[in-house]
Amino acid sequence: MGEFDNSWGKRILKILGILLGFGFAAVSAVYLGRIDPDQIATGVLMTIAGLAVGGVSAVFLPYNHGACLKLDDSGLSARFGWNTVLNCSYSEIDSCTDTYQSLFIVLKGREKPFCIKNLKNSNELWREITLRSEQANARIPVDAEKIRRELPAMKRRKMLFRILSLVLYACGIFVLFYLTLALRKGCSWVTVLLTAVLTAAAVGAGLFFGRKYNMLDRAVAADQRRLRRWAIMSAPLPEGELYGVYAAPDYTCRTVLCRGEDGSFTGLTQSVNGGQQLGDACSRESFSPDEMNDFFRDRIELRRF
Repeated sequence: MGEFDNSWGKRILKILGILLGFGFAAVSAVYLGRIDPDQIATGVLMTIAGLAVGGVSAVFLPYNHGACLKLDDSGLSARFGWNTVLNCSYSEIDSCTDTYQSLFIVLKGREKPFCIKNLKNSNELWREITLRSEQANARIPVDAEKIRRELPAMKRRKMLFRILSLVLYACGIFVLFYLTLALRKGCSWVTVLLTAVLTAAAVGAGLFFGRKYNMLDRAVAADQRRLRRWAIMSAPLPEGELYGVYAAPDYTCRTVLCRGEDGSFTGLTQSVNGGQQLGDACSRESFSPDEMNDFFRDRIELRRF
């Protein structure tokens, strides 16, 4: 069950943003005709800024109102944001990431992720969703050669989008700095509007390329996870009386369970290295029958003998 942070403090801040923003814009508009003509550009800018603050606060006031997220055996169901509804099975989920109390869920065949924000227990939900979705998709074949061919180009595009977004943000800050200097010296309202439009265009383009970067970053992470799964599935198994093969939800390691004659279990764990290959180093850990429930809860079963 998702725990959303919809405290009254955040709602009061949004309401104050609406009142102060529109109130400031109204006062600026009323006194716009009474001020010095040289300061009209500043008055117009202040009016626009007030409208922007009030408008954004009004748009986000109903955000996540009545939001809910539930996980059951059949899949995931959620209502969030501006009444966005998501219902899917775990096998439909391509990837899930947790960032700053937010879940980004990408479905198969869909590039744009579902973003569920303001979750107090986002890390626990991410772990549970990842565990269940990877369990449902564990036996789907992976085209490792195709991923290895496409991954370098995706990384280059990701870096390009990152650089473009940072450069555009810097351009927006520079234009805003120029606008501040122009307002101090006194300038026409045409100059103010032109520089404001240029600032908005630079920031908007930076946001666009930043969004592209984030989408590619999640796609690269998903492909790297598939390569780790392929490395684990294709690696040879050790000799002995094997019980099963298990992996961590993010496929960073593989554990092969061997059953002893006394009913105990021994886990042979190997980690996946930076080259998305299973390493040679192997750690050994013993489990009693009572400890196996905790082990199975945090692992994906890949094979049972």
